[in-house]
Amino acid sequence: MKVQVNEVAVKSIITPSNLPDADYVINPYLGCSFGCKYRYASFMARFASIEESSWGNFVYAKVNAPELIKKELSGRKKDKYIGKRILLSSVTDPYQPCENRYQLTKSILQEFTSTEIDSNIEVLTRSPIVARDRDILSQLPNCEVGMTVHYIEEDEPISMIEPRGYPMRKRLKALAQLADSGIRTYAFIGPLFPYMFYEEDRMSRLLHELREVGVQEVFLEKINRKAGMARIHQADIATFEKDNLAKTQTADKMTDSQVMQMAEEYGLSLRLGSVIEH
Repeated sequence: MKVQVNEVAVKSIITPSNLPDADYVINPYLGCSFGCKYRYASFMARFASIEESSWGNFVYAKVNAPELIKKELSGRKKDKYIGKRILLSSVTDPYQPCENRYQLTKSILQEFTSTEIDSNIEVLTRSPIVARDRDILSQLPNCEVGMTVHYIEEDEPISMIEPRGYPMRKRLKALAQLADSGIRTYAFIGPLFPYMFYEEDRMSRLLHELREVGVQEVFLEKINRKAGMARIHQADIATFEKDNLAKTQTADKMTDSQVMQMAEEYGLSLRLGSVIEH
């Protein structure tokens, strides 16, 4: 099914966050075209009066977002953003394919380079398009980029969990380009499916490759079966795990503490200090 992209004007763009490591969030788009099987943010479909099961097949581009950012950063309440952590994005991907056309994320970041407000800007994406803006990102004094990765083998297509996702190699290349530009990076390893998480060889290879491309920190999160996506895609996830568990029954299994120790051995710090479990 072709992803439907529409344009929309919104009334606000910087919103308070309930996330543990962000004070505010900016979502330049509503919806996401990658079609991830786990779909944590599918509940957002209701804000577009669309069925939750349609998440992944629509995107709304908030075309007035850069204008709103400029107004917010020059308004009388602009000081509230000083020293705060601002995340792009929490319920969408700021660098999904339509960003090539609309360049909303790029324009938003440019507005932050033009202000004297010293905020901590964080970008979280699963897209190598982010490397396009490394010249802008490198101008932000307190900026970091997180890339979602999965330690799937080369012969296991990413389409199993991200039907329209970019290959891991392209993501790793983007991380290397960002690091070469002096931008701090981290890897979001998740959601962690049980059969994948406890494989020592896979985790070791992934951590090694992340360190090679300049990553300094990792965020590990186990799959959230309580989220709305479990209600919609539980059958897909169960089949995915069953098919792949057969390949790994003899693999060495790891505990959370062993994973944390392995990350430390590779010189990688663990974001929030633990493996996140829901």
